[in-house]
Amino acid sequence: MSRKKEDAPQILALTKQYPNAFQKATWLHDYYRSILSRFEMGRAPNAILLSGEKGVGQRELGLELAKALLCQTPNQTDLPQACNACQSCTWFNAEHHPDLIYLGGGREIKVDEIRTIQKFSVTKGESARKIVFLDEAERMNVSAANSLLKILEEPPSHLTFILTVERPRELPATILSRSQHYPILSPSENSVVTWLQNELTLNADTATLLYKLCFNSPFGALARYDVNFFSGVEEMATKLLNFLAVPSQAVKELEALVKDEAKATLLFELLFLALRDALYKMPTLPVLEGMVRYFSRIPAKNCLTRYERLVSIYADRHKQTRLDYALEAWFLNR
Repeated sequence: MSRKKEDAPQILALTKQYPNAFQKATWLHDYYRSILSRFEMGRAPNAILLSGEKGVGQRELGLELAKALLCQTPNQTDLPQACNACQSCTWFNAEHHPDLIYLGGGREIKVDEIRTIQKFSVTKGESARKIVFLDEAERMNVSAANSLLKILEEPPSHLTFILTVERPRELPATILSRSQHYPILSPSENSVVTWLQNELTLNADTATLLYKLCFNSPFGALARYDVNFFSGVEEMATKLLNFLAVPSQAVKELEALVKDEAKATLLFELLFLALRDALYKMPTLPVLEGMVRYFSRIPAKNCLTRYERLVSIYADRHKQTRLDYALEAWFLNR
């Protein structure tokens, strides 16, 4: 598995931490079976495009497909997966498979990286198939996309591209037209909450809160969780309720709070959830009840205005020279 050294720890980190997560992520299984069946019938696409909301599982699906396609002795079960025992699986799990190139994963994909694919495709490999995995393919710059298009116009039969994206419309239409596109639908909240409960041994309220805080991103929620998650949320919710009741307290504490990126993100997330539940009179979670009661007492028009102002502050948070000043004004309702 060729990739830049600094990217190595992130590629399979979540899969290694939760090895059974894909097996239980049932919303991905129909896509997985459908794609593998095309290879079995000799109708393999040269390029597979997996799109969906952030963290819905397109990356994990792509990795499972790559591993299964390279596996020398895949398991023939209802959900045929790689054996995890052959030499190919050993290479894959060690992130050093000679017949797989991994590019992207949160950074720009450049033209020089795409050009290496030509040499990779003609070099003798260990497997009958070679795979190029472009993670977050919309991060290709224009030159890289043009270079990829040239390969896709006349791709070698043994070379398979797997592209994952959140925003397929940001890819050139010419690349879209040369790819077999599988838009992945977001699963129901109930199915993800049950999945998180099983994977993380959580109660329903904590799993639901985790899922909502990650903006309905199943694998994002899985990656975010740690054993101190809920105590941190409770502490922040108590602090925010205090800020709303006594805005002068916010003035004293926000400067230090927003310097911690994780705490600042949690602050916004909890406020957004509480405002939404108050505005739409939705059932809320116990940890949010105090804030929801506070916002429910505000006229709906004023509550919506505060929500919109918070959205604006959040969107500009990295441009703000003093984010604490903007939030202080928000809590003081100025």
